Amino acid sequence: MRKEIKNILFWGILICLAYSSPSMGFHGTLGKDTTIHGKVLIDGDLVIPQGVILTITPGTIIKFTPGRSKYEVVKDKLCNIVVYGSLMCVGETSANIWIGTPAYKNGKQVAGWGGIMFYGGKTSTIQYTNIRYATVGIGVNSDSTLKIQYSHLSDDEIGIYAKKTKQLLIKHSTISHNFRGILVSTKTSIDIKSNTLKENTIGVLLKEAKNTHIIQNKSEENGIGIAIIDSKDINIGKNLFKHNVWGIAVSNSKENYLKISENRFMFNYIGIIGFESSLINSISNEFQVNSIA
Repeated sequence: MRKEIKNILFWGILICLAYSSPSMGFHGTLGKDTTIHGKVLIDGDLVIPQGVILTITPGTIIKFTPGRSKYEVVKDKLCNIVVYGSLMCVGETSANIWIGTPAYKNGKQVAGWGGIMFYGGKTSTIQYTNIRYATVGIGVNSDSTLKIQYSHLSDDEIGIYAKKTKQLLIKHSTISHNFRGILVSTKTSIDIKSNTLKENTIGVLLKEAKNTHIIQNKSEENGIGIAIIDSKDINIGKNLFKHNVWGIAVSNSKENYLKISENRFMFNYIGIIGFESSLINSISNEFQVNSIA
């Protein structure tokens, strides 16, 4: 009887471990189109080369080994997913994809992995995906098209960093608890629409950006909702700014054109503030109970 109980306990423990622990880690350069699912451990940089597609299926949980990457593809030396091909990271409403591992230094939470870095490829999609605890959750530095929809980026140093892209759409997503939610420094088309940006130090930072459209978003409880530095042809319309310290802060040379229209500013300390000789075309904005409009 005791032997049977021991056997039951032994197999029960093995089954629990199988379901609670990520599968064996992998890393390196993919040699062909690959699909991953279940619980996955990445223990070095995972590289998707040109012409190869990595598909991540609904419900997948991806974690990373702590410490530094053995491969050091990017300079931060943490494990990364590096995309030169295409990434199809598409979860479902009831089966989100989860990517990220926290780390701790002197009792303080820090980034536990580098991020998803796009350096090439044609078209990629990230949908119904939670990306957390990264240096840069999603970094784009290529002439590719990327759609980010119905996803959540939180507890990253930078949620999304667009340095170079052919086209980037960020829609119906939540960007929260990051140092910088979205950082844009590219002159190609960026559409930021119908998102929630909440409790970031800076919700959106536009630095030497161009052709960025920020439409119908909710910006709540950030230090600065949108910060604009030396950027032009920027359209900010129909957004809600609520309980931010500053709703919009602008530091631009006068020849750089900004259109800020039909936004609502509620319960911010300052609604819009402009530094230097910024040229702001402010049309039909509504200010309610801000300390300073």
